[in-house]
Amino acid sequence: MLTLLVEQCPKENGRAKAALDYLEHSRYRDYETALAYLSDSSAVCEKQIREVLKREIQKTTALTCH
Repeated sequence: MLTLLVEQCPKENGRAKAALDYLEHSRYRDYETALAYLSDSSAVCEKQIREVLKREIQKTTALTCH
């Protein structure tokens, strides 16, 4: 998905390349940090990141999404 973002959205290229580079070369390769690299720090973006993380936590703890 990040590769497509790099190819199709030149305006967002820098953040997408940074996230992709992190996932390819970091020893941790966690998606939370990759999402932080992709973030433009807007309220909407931060809300979406929180929602993704919330749902991921709910999956691992077997809680329903509300």
